[in-house]
Amino acid sequence: MIYPYNCSQRLIIKRIIYMHNFTKEKIKEKMAELRLSYKEVENKSGIPKNSLWKLINSERFNPTLKTISALSEVFHCSISDLVDPSFTPNNTKLKTGLILNKKLYKDCTEAIFSEADKRAIDLNYDDFTLILKELYAFSIKKNSNKSDKFFLEFILEKLLNRIF
Repeated sequence: MIYPYNCSQRLIIKRIIYMHNFTKEKIKEKMAELRLSYKEVENKSGIPKNSLWKLINSERFNPTLKTISALSEVFHCSISDLVDPSFTPNNTKLKTGLILNKKLYKDCTEAIFSEADKRAIDLNYDDFTLILKELYAFSIKKNSNKSDKFFLEFILEKLLNRIF
């Protein structure tokens, strides 16, 4: 794995553990906010029975992008809202299809193709657009002019786990 921002492996692992704990807590918060039970979330998201309980209460936390994506749809939020502990929501909502920063959008597109080429991944249209949408939204919400390589690598890892 390529470690962005010249971070040590230990720091990256620490951040991933923190991100996993954040995601577990965020899922619990969203369930409480929407007053949904484990069973209701599993039914609405289409994830297997008892998977949500195991996901939240297990020491081992390795959800697929498909699972996180399904949960984000049930909770009416983006994937980055569930996985990024540094994200603090502001009152501006992105409109569907609105490109606020064309330079960032282009950078996200190029970063996805570049990283997919490095990993020899053939992305289908649906996977590419899902990754682009999430990476762009994540980067916009961080007020960044560059795509977040760490988040892109995270998404691609989850995608690879789903494919293979």
